Amino acid sequence: MYILDKDKARSLLLTKDSNPIVIETFLDNFPPLDDSLGQLVDQWLDDQQIPDLVIDGISLKHLMSFRDSNFLKAIRDLNKLLDPSLSEADRQQWIRILNTPRFYE
Repeated sequence: MYILDKDKARSLLLTKDSNPIVIETFLDNFPPLDDSLGQLVDQWLDDQQIPDLVIDGISLKHLMSFRDSNFLKAIRDLNKLLDPSLSEADRQQWIRILNTPRFYE
């Protein structure tokens, strides 16, 4: 499993978001990722370029735009689809959730 460099992520996120408490909470709860995503995350931490990644028909770039997510939130959500212990029914439910736009009041 890939473990995020939280110090590097924190420094980068603080330049983009003004709420350090939200960033700390997010990073404290950030799960280990599938090893296949590690190189993409490390590359993003270095250059902030969004890679062309599609998992189960869901594009990382689309997910970021559609659900108003930053890179790390979107990669965390896509990572769940790579969990081998996820049942097919749960996988399909997660795909449906990820394909549902977020609405704010």
